[in-house]
Amino acid sequence: MALNLNNERQRNAVKSLLKKSRLAAEIFLFLCEQMKGKSLIICSNKALEKEFNKTRMTIFRAITVIKNEKMLTVLKTSNMNIYCLDSKIIDKEYKDRTKNLCEFDGAILLAKSENDFSGTDSKQLSFPIC
Repeated sequence: MALNLNNERQRNAVKSLLKKSRLAAEIFLFLCEQMKGKSLIICSNKALEKEFNKTRMTIFRAITVIKNEKMLTVLKTSNMNIYCLDSKIIDKEYKDRTKNLCEFDGAILLAKSENDFSGTDSKQLSFPIC
């Protein structure tokens, strides 16, 4: 599962988004890229603010454009957002959402500025620091 701009439906969806908001299209494509073929990604607003060098409200407005185009669903977990691409855009069927819990396979993006790595030798970590 991935965004395929050779697919007419997917290409038209991105074109429509570009007409409404360049930043929204950039965020959408960034999330698609970072998902690495998964159906969702967990990402803080701070990570998006840092990536695009935009304020929280600017990011919020761009995400709202994507949501209004029905290309993205935003779920919440604590202070993080879970971004799920619309299955019609990415050609992937989601599991039955009528249950109380859903299991997803996805990527997680964290902003370095939201985590305290002071005094930590990055060589000791089992993951890269962004």
